[in-house]
Amino acid sequence: MMRPTFPIHTTDSDGNDNVGSAFLAAINGRDYLVTAAHVPTGEQPKSDWSTWPDTLKVHVDAGYYEVDLFSSDGMRTPKFGYLKGSGVNLADALWMPVDTFGEAGYALLSQHQIHVLEASIGVPPGTPLQVYGFPNIETTWPPPIQVADGTVIGIRGGAMIEADIVTVKGFSGGPALRTDNGQFLGLHIGHHPQITDPGQIVPSPVLHFMISQMPM
Repeated sequence: MMRPTFPIHTTDSDGNDNVGSAFLAAINGRDYLVTAAHVPTGEQPKSDWSTWPDTLKVHVDAGYYEVDLFSSDGMRTPKFGYLKGSGVNLADALWMPVDTFGEAGYALLSQHQIHVLEASIGVPPGTPLQVYGFPNIETTWPPPIQVADGTVIGIRGGAMIEADIVTVKGFSGGPALRTDNGQFLGLHIGHHPQITDPGQIVPSPVLHFMISQMPM
């Protein structure tokens, strides 16, 4: 059975791990790894590349592949797509074309669903959804794939789905799907520790626009 998501993590210079989830998405005939941009650094993503790890560890089965996040020519040019926000801040999404991964790309494509990024979707309030990911809830990580259930509250500013859902660290970067028909809704970027705050999901059309602007 093809899986909707897979675990990823990075290790910083002090040996600390940042964990999260990712998924495959297709747009304009090309397949991408997509995740939340805060996962590699564990904090608000910024364009100060010196604070970013060199590689992303992509888990497949019992092991993982290391994928370079930056060029090896000394310029430290990102090998992932991103969208700038205000100042040095980045929008909380990044993407990498899987056809540049070599063996890791073949392994991912053979075992995981490829979610189609649609330019337009309907997400009325009350729509049931599920977020898939690999939360940091056990002594060893990653755990078996976990599912968090929720419902759509609405769309804030036309650019972010807000959901009544509770997740923990590790779910960030995973896909959100409609419970009733499996339609891909967007990229789950997290839930504030205060339970009253809604979960945040970057909608499929927004991802479609972002990746179209910087396809890599």
